[in-house]
Amino acid sequence: TTYLGLRHWLRVITRFGVTALLATHEQKTSEALFQQIDFCWNFLPGDLGKKLRAGALRRGRASTREMYFPEMSSRMFIETAGDKMAAVGENLQLFHGSEMSRWPNATQVTANFLSHLVGDRTEAVLESRPYGDTGEFHQRYWEAKSGASDFTAHFVRWYENGYHVAPVPKDFVPTEEERRMASRYRVWYLQRVANGEPTLGLSQFLLAAQVCWRRKKARELRDLSAQEFAEDEEDIAFPDPEDD
Repeated sequence: TTYLGLRHWLRVITRFGVTALLATHEQKTSEALFQQIDFCWNFLPGDLGKKLRAGALRRGRASTREMYFPEMSSRMFIETAGDKMAAVGENLQLFHGSEMSRWPNATQVTANFLSHLVGDRTEAVLESRPYGDTGEFHQRYWEAKSGASDFTAHFVRWYENGYHVAPVPKDFVPTEEERRMASRYRVWYLQRVANGEPTLGLSQFLLAAQVCWRRKKARELRDLSAQEFAEDEEDIAFPDPEDD
């Protein structure tokens, strides 16, 4: 979520006439993400950052929900997916819908947001942690996976985050299930290398510290650990409707 928010913010500050919308399932989450972007603007580094904040990236209207750059004619703002009037009257080039599986009335809300995308350099991203095997996000994910939509499906496994590590006890011994998981990880890693996909920050072998982190989350979240930090899209996170 943070990566996608900053990805769109970078485009807002480097292109003229771009409007980006970030929408989440609840207001406090939208505001928290906007604060992260606001932090990046405030701490653009060095003398160049100072010059940009006073010049091309000078902010217009003071707002906790919008970042407007009059010199660029570009802006980024936040909305809550539950707001029926969200994005009304807007022409968007970039749209980021976060935690879509938790949106109320997701079908109508998603259609509303996507209908406001205008131009030939648009990008829409719908992302979410899994939340059951039904609903608008589930359906759109599998449509993208099968090539039946204009979206491209991306599944991010828990071990792709380099921060998911925990201290390793001296008596650590992996279980058979963890050994099998490590083997799957190795196959996944080698496939990424073979396909020329990025592996920056990833070890070629699953680390004991990662396994210990997974154990910790399993104790904390119990049955929901697989939902919140999934490894396999078919069996854990997004069961394929055709498998029912």
